[in-house]
Amino acid sequence: MAELTRLTQEAGIFPQRAKRTRVAMKVATGGLEMPTRFLLMLSFAAAFLLPAPAFPQDDPCSSKESNPELRACYDKANVELNVRLDSTVKQIVVELDKDAEDGRRTNSIGADSLRKAGPTLTESQMAWETYRSHYCDALKASFAGARGGAIAYERCEFTLGSERLKELRKDLAPWLLK
Repeated sequence: MAELTRLTQEAGIFPQRAKRTRVAMKVATGGLEMPTRFLLMLSFAAAFLLPAPAFPQDDPCSSKESNPELRACYDKANVELNVRLDSTVKQIVVELDKDAEDGRRTNSIGADSLRKAGPTLTESQMAWETYRSHYCDALKASFAGARGGAIAYERCEFTLGSERLKELRKDLAPWLLK
């Protein structure tokens, strides 16, 4: 308030007018000081200008509206996705092992590398599953017990699982095309 008084005096505003200005500003802002007003206005602007979180384009649950519908949908989608992830990893490992035994694709040094690739991929998948679980747990905990935490966890698992499946199919495509 002292800052406002100083500024009005420097600007040549008479004390009575400055007082009316201060009173009008207090009424208009609900008695909030400048930094608080600024933060309040900024948060309102951000709420309306920032895009709302969107569902991934291939999210089968994007049309569901109620929490029970979303939970049931994500439960089912995650089961199906986990089966696809497991079968994709197993298929890649089998093909890597076949190529290592055949030796058609590579020499003996390459065959040794292919023999190591399968178990390494299996280990990386287990590590990725641990990562996904911890990351989604953290996301759920960020809701601090609010209703959306469980759905956020399910959606997180689905989103990360979908990305992982795409990654496996893109990076290890030669062993999936057989």
